[in-house]
Amino acid sequence: MLTQETEARLMNAITQIEKSSLLKGDMGVCIFLFVKGRADGNQKLTEEAERILTRIAKVTDKNKDYDLTDGITGIGLGLSYLARNKYIEGDINDILADIDANVYKKFSLKTDFGGFTKMRLPLTDILMYYIKRYGETTSGNMRELQRRVMRDLMNTIYAERDGMFYDEPYPFSLTKNRLCMFLYELATLYSMGMEQEWIKLMLREMEYSLFSRRPALHANRLALAAATALVGKNTGLERWVTHAAELRSGISIDKIFNEEMPDKCIFLLNGLVGLWLTASFYNSVSDTDPVELDAEYLRQRIINSSAWDRMTYDSDYVCRHYSLDGYCGVKLFLDHLERLQK
Repeated sequence: MLTQETEARLMNAITQIEKSSLLKGDMGVCIFLFVKGRADGNQKLTEEAERILTRIAKVTDKNKDYDLTDGITGIGLGLSYLARNKYIEGDINDILADIDANVYKKFSLKTDFGGFTKMRLPLTDILMYYIKRYGETTSGNMRELQRRVMRDLMNTIYAERDGMFYDEPYPFSLTKNRLCMFLYELATLYSMGMEQEWIKLMLREMEYSLFSRRPALHANRLALAAATALVGKNTGLERWVTHAAELRSGISIDKIFNEEMPDKCIFLLNGLVGLWLTASFYNSVSDTDPVELDAEYLRQRIINSSAWDRMTYDSDYVCRHYSLDGYCGVKLFLDHLERLQK
């Protein structure tokens, strides 16, 4: 259960910061409260989640970002999660109609100028949004439109990639690793039956740059191994399966724990929660040398960390780290570990 002090700090953060986003703002808190309310049988938390959701609906059109962390694509995926798990009622296609139209209009502005516009958009984030939405759409005409947009996004990302596209993020980050996100998207689009021969040609060309590089950070190496393994699994390209296994053989989990993720690195995007998700994903797509992470060790690392301790007394710190990439995400993760250990 949430303590009164923790609940008060969360509500204080929400009232102080008008941020509607999934990973850094109200959308993440909304999901947290819905999940905790159902799990704990606490109607008060559910009602608070509904109140926050109403506020999000009123301010979403003011959000001018399009990335998953802070923008409307992340809000859309959050709403999709709530609808899919029956936390909210209604047709998800009606719920997301305005966000769908906004994202489509923004990307169309870029493509209508034939690539000569200086507009910078988080294209891998937008493609991720479309991939997730495609599975929810029931209208044949809308699905055809989405397929066309996904094809255009895929081709634009591929055409605009530069040398930095293959660079790893410092520090480790789930959302700033454009290469791994794009590989995941290509593998997923391939499994959906889209442009399979063209995707294989893309992958063959990318091999020259990709297979000659090995990320310096072992956490990034694990992320790339997971994405590469998925490509091999979905496309049947054995070279990618082999490369994923080679990357895995060069990963030291101890090095990640002891050197790459210091005491304060516990959160979703660049800490222990993100590491667990990355390792779990790798294990789900690869048959080679699974990554074993000790749940109790992770739990102790988190609850004894300076970052988690600050949540108990530092309201300003909570205001900076209160959503899914912060307190809410870590608490849901700790609850998950507790269920695993029962």
